[in-house]
Amino acid sequence: MTFYYLELKQKEIEIGKNTGSNYHRQAMVSFPREQLAEHQLSSYIPTQSDETVLVFIHALWGGAKNAHQHSLKKLSTISGIDKIISVVWHADHLFYKKAWDLSIAQGALISPLINTFVGTNQCHNFVLCHSMGHRIFEGTVKMGSSEQLRYQGVILAAADLDIDVFENNMVHLYEVPKIVIYVHQNDWLLSMSKVRHQRDRLGLNAHEHLERWQDHPNLEIIDVTYSQAGRRLKMVNHSYFKNNQMALKDLEYVINQQDAERIHTLTNRQTNFAELR
Repeated sequence: MTFYYLELKQKEIEIGKNTGSNYHRQAMVSFPREQLAEHQLSSYIPTQSDETVLVFIHALWGGAKNAHQHSLKKLSTISGIDKIISVVWHADHLFYKKAWDLSIAQGALISPLINTFVGTNQCHNFVLCHSMGHRIFEGTVKMGSSEQLRYQGVILAAADLDIDVFENNMVHLYEVPKIVIYVHQNDWLLSMSKVRHQRDRLGLNAHEHLERWQDHPNLEIIDVTYSQAGRRLKMVNHSYFKNNQMALKDLEYVINQQDAERIHTLTNRQTNFAELR
């Protein structure tokens, strides 16, 4: 497994590799934001046919050295992935709501890089987003076309997005073969987000809106609230995608399309819904 990153700095964009046991960032190239060219990512991140590539978009402050290192360490335990490409971004404002409002523009900025890379390689492409990182992804989807969004699977963990985001900026995602939305009913940070936005959050309330997706069998809601492996998690219940071993195993099953094995880890199955054991 090899690790690359695309970092959105204040005035430039940097492409590099994560190396060593501490996933040190080793820059390969940087260029001013205004000189962005759609094929630059493919030029520096080589791929081979049939490789499995995971694009990872971290949460607010998740690009900090220790937090990002921890995420990559956990994701590296998932078998079947050949390359992980991290989108490292930095909030444009100190206050949460303003940072949330502005972050979608960063996704729109790198949309040509991400969507051209995914749309032209011959890989099995997956994307995993966490928390406010979904707003970066929302920006790439909003600015892309259905032909460019050539993902095998889209995995949304603790999504800090409005519940109706699919009807708005992410309608093209319905054409992706597999969409998995992880929900935790006791996610404290998303509960605070819900209060701040005065709107249901996708990663907190999706299980209450199943009728929205009843015509889209490729989309499923996985509730991790009662997972036995998550009982010792902190009260925040927000980073379960990497701290809950069953959630990590479910990610592995999704990425490797191991439906037969996966069915034994899910319970209370309904249309578009299941609970993680």
